[in-house]
Amino acid sequence: MRTTWRAGLERHCTKGLHPSILPSLVHEAVNATPVPVAHRVWTNPSDVDAAYGGDL
Repeated sequence: MRTTWRAGLERHCTKGLHPSILPSLVHEAVNATPVPVAHRVWTNPSDVDAAYGGDL
């Protein structure tokens, strides 16, 4: 939540709007399109004991 408020404050400073607009800017930051995360394909570990601690 803290980062969304920070993003809203940054948008407020950039746009130079009235302080009453701040909640709308925070809402805009929360609903912004997220940065896509690269998909990482799962693979079997080469060392099973090290990966699972011998629990298998």
